[in-house]
Amino acid sequence: MKAIRFLSMLLAALLVTSLCCFGAFAAEKVVFVADGGDDSAAGTSEAPVKTFAKAVEMLGADGGTLVVMGVVTIEEGNSHMPESGPITVTSVYGGVDYRAKTYGTDTVGARIVMKLGKTAAVGFQLRGDYVFDAVSLCVPDAGNASPVIASSYHNFTVTDKFQTLYEDLDGNVWFTDEGQVGQDSAARTYPTIYLLGYNKDMSDGGLTLTGNYTVDISAGDWYTVRVGDRDLLSRNTLDCQVTVQIRGGKYFYWTGKLENQTNSNTAIQGLYQACTTANFRSTVNVTGGTIYGSIAAFGSFGIKSAGDCVQAGTVTLNILNCTLARSYNFDYNYVIPTMYTGEAIGSFAVVYEDTATVNINIDNTKVLCDPMPDIKICTVEGLKVNIALVEQSSHIIADGYNDIKYGPLSATDTDPVPVTTEQPVEPTPETTPATTEAGSDVTPPTGDYTLFVLFAAATVLCAATIGILKKKAR
Repeated sequence: MKAIRFLSMLLAALLVTSLCCFGAFAAEKVVFVADGGDDSAAGTSEAPVKTFAKAVEMLGADGGTLVVMGVVTIEEGNSHMPESGPITVTSVYGGVDYRAKTYGTDTVGARIVMKLGKTAAVGFQLRGDYVFDAVSLCVPDAGNASPVIASSYHNFTVTDKFQTLYEDLDGNVWFTDEGQVGQDSAARTYPTIYLLGYNKDMSDGGLTLTGNYTVDISAGDWYTVRVGDRDLLSRNTLDCQVTVQIRGGKYFYWTGKLENQTNSNTAIQGLYQACTTANFRSTVNVTGGTIYGSIAAFGSFGIKSAGDCVQAGTVTLNILNCTLARSYNFDYNYVIPTMYTGEAIGSFAVVYEDTATVNINIDNTKVLCDPMPDIKICTVEGLKVNIALVEQSSHIIADGYNDIKYGPLSATDTDPVPVTTEQPVEPTPETTPATTEAGSDVTPPTGDYTLFVLFAAATVLCAATIGILKKKAR
């Protein structure tokens, strides 16, 4: 009898667990979107919604998968997303690659078209954790150069299946690595700007941000990647930890001059336009990709009317394995501890507190410099800078730094976020869903059923055992 009671209790627990697993799986949602759709539609592959924002709204707080099945235009008026749970954006779903198909009157395959030129200063503002997977992001013309994606301080991942396109709506290529097609210009200012924080059209600022945030980019073209905000009326204060993983892609910031108080051609910035506290940690791990601009720790101050820019905490630059490809107007590949020294600039000051620290770790046995062979670490005053190199080299120019560490690299004691070269868990959406009814809950593919099947099998076995024991008891 004791065995029967025990097994009965176990059976009840297994039934509850199985139902919970099934309910969790069944809650995943998928919504399809294309310009040719209708926002009053169901969001299925047969009846997609029209706007990205509507698709996000339908996914709601639980998040899910957003399938770009046609051309989807992001422009002023529809570029601010509602709050949501984690969302994976893809054009590959149900065994179909929509990038190779056209929908409705489209003349090209599925893609996100960024009609957000820098003159409009309007950002594609995300308000949840996003994974951009097997999807294309298209800059359609020079008039829409350097659009902005901003994450509102949420996690952001770009997998190696992502790509950037420079094509008009008929699929004609208008820009390549050699410059704008048909023009004598190699000024590479067209790719997308990425911000961890807010673009100026989304927030007035004045917030204090806490928590942990991760930016993980494996592909695509990026004008610049920045930890911070862009031209807010009042500065946000970062009291948080941020990890930026650069695993691949190209980074193209090519404008300005490398002088104090001017743009510094910074393709990657560990901090941008925000104040920070002593608790702030920003760790930038560069383990792949091609960097055409400089890499900076403390970055630009933004608009002067935002007031003093107070900098504290630690920014760590781990430049471990990539190509530094500076070839425009300069003699070096620059690594910049800070773009501005602690002094008054116009109507405000950049203030570095005692805790402000920069760690620069370079594996110069793996970093390729081409065509410029040298890396120059800029000299600053009034800021603590720690430098570690794998080996001494005449191609590392670090004038004014006397205590450079040589040897194998490790995370510094002053930064709690460890150096990592591990690849992220692959977030690719499933390609064999049980249903493509997008506007409703969908059951995930077989692979996601593993736990449910195991619990169900255990439940059946337990029930059978109880039955046998009862028969014997009679």
